[in-house]
Amino acid sequence: ELLGGSKPKVKIYLPIDVPFNLDAEFMQGGAEVELGGLWLTNVDLQFLQGGGAVEFGTPLQQPADSVAISFTQGGGAIEGIGNASPAELDVSFSMGGGYIDLRGLWQRDADITIDQSMGGVSLQLPSDVVLRGIGRFDTEETAEAGENVPVLRFSTSSHFGELEYLQ
Repeated sequence: ELLGGSKPKVKIYLPIDVPFNLDAEFMQGGAEVELGGLWLTNVDLQFLQGGGAVEFGTPLQQPADSVAISFTQGGGAIEGIGNASPAELDVSFSMGGGYIDLRGLWQRDADITIDQSMGGVSLQLPSDVVLRGIGRFDTEETAEAGENVPVLRFSTSSHFGELEYLQ
């Protein structure tokens, strides 16, 4: 049905026991992407002219080297990014608001870059990690002797909108 309100759907199933890079672009429509449990080395997702949701519902087979997700002309949400435990995380929102849930099983330190313009973004902060570079939300190391607590280092920019931190 061309004008009858059909909702086209594409489901793609990926192997969980093979390491691979995931590079995908979604244009002019929404997408819901569940990546939990996969063996992703690098992730690059772009949502153009449509909203999107990305979830890491369970930890990846191995921590990802990098995760980059951008939302342009549409809002977006990222859930459980800690379950990907990327060494580098780069998220951008342009002309649309968003939500980033940084909770999950962080297994190593991370450099996190968040760029936001023309729309507000809420950032759900994790516990059980050390936070650096977000001002009053920075935390002190509280690990017991011999316990390795991941350190998340932030670089953020916000233009024509607000970056809100949630604890």
